[in-house]
Amino acid sequence: MRSKRGAELPGGGAAASVIGIITTLIIFYILFLPPGERRELLLDENKTGTAGGTADGQVLLLANIGKLDYRAETEFDHTVPNVYLAETKNAQAIERFNPFVVRNGWFVDEPKTLTFTVAQPEITGNVRLIMDATVREGILTVKLNDRVVYEGRPEAVNVAPIELKPEQLQPENTLEFEVSGVGLAFWRVNEYDLSNVQVIADITDIAKQESANIITLEPTEQRNLQRATLTFFPICVQREVGPLEVLLNNRRISSSVPDCESVNRIELDPEDLVVGRNSVVFRITQGAYRVEQIKLKTYLKEAPTFIDYFELNRTAYEDVKAGRDKLLLKITFVDDREEKRAELNINGRRDFIDQETATYERDLKTFAVEGNNYIELVPKSTLNVVTLEVKLE
Repeated sequence: MRSKRGAELPGGGAAASVIGIITTLIIFYILFLPPGERRELLLDENKTGTAGGTADGQVLLLANIGKLDYRAETEFDHTVPNVYLAETKNAQAIERFNPFVVRNGWFVDEPKTLTFTVAQPEITGNVRLIMDATVREGILTVKLNDRVVYEGRPEAVNVAPIELKPEQLQPENTLEFEVSGVGLAFWRVNEYDLSNVQVIADITDIAKQESANIITLEPTEQRNLQRATLTFFPICVQREVGPLEVLLNNRRISSSVPDCESVNRIELDPEDLVVGRNSVVFRITQGAYRVEQIKLKTYLKEAPTFIDYFELNRTAYEDVKAGRDKLLLKITFVDDREEKRAELNINGRRDFIDQETATYERDLKTFAVEGNNYIELVPKSTLNVVTLEVKLE
């Protein structure tokens, strides 16, 4: 289409392009506005004019906090009494047998079989067979579990102790006694008259080789545990002692020969410590130890605080300062009737909470700044916080 002067009018496509460019410019304008003014423009949250203020119940910050622990100290020492450990062995008879006779001849063959039990092989050592032989004719043979452990002619009534080696012993054991034959002397009988027959062994008194103590941790201490150490000072003779085993809650944390007459330190896994009772066991198998200065030291994480931010644009800030709006802080606690103590840090200015009631409210007019604001809640007692809210009214 042409005008009266013959000029061509702009088409629909050109008009759409112009509208698109204008729309793009408006979008970029809004994006580059300060956040507060952008919110005011898009959501129409603030009222116009100066008489009525900028907002009515506008929430600037709402946080569900939960539990905040308080710790006056971050290190705790748990001491354990000195312990004395010693390897003590006592010779004991683990089996006694009635007197008996073994014979062998052309017309008689009377061997003897006995049984005995080793109930606790781990604490049983130096096992021996002892006996008296008042009649000694021929060669005496003794077998332990079908293996010969003695063969000979005892020279005295008191037969020398016969060693029963650990590798030959079983939980249930058999002893066989027999005497040699008489050869062609059919009129003779070889015979042993045995009495006071016993199996003896050195039994370790494990009660003196182990010491157990209890260390108690409070829930707050265990929950915030960062690291822990166990230290002790062993008094011993280095060349005479064996490994010192240390167990925490039935888990071995060390098993080695420690440095005698010096402080030994073990780093612990915090997960090995539990709320309430924790058992610490020292155990030895050889030698003697006096363990002193036993201490479990715990190191806690820094006490958690709550910190968050809210923004106050220029219009809202001016209305708060002029008294047209109120900037209110409200903290709601669990109503547990416990003391609630905390320090508030608002933009570097501090206030203190000390109450038992479940709600704390504060006008933040004198604390507020234009733009970004922060609020920090530092517990001075363990707190259960439901919500923390900052709003304009």
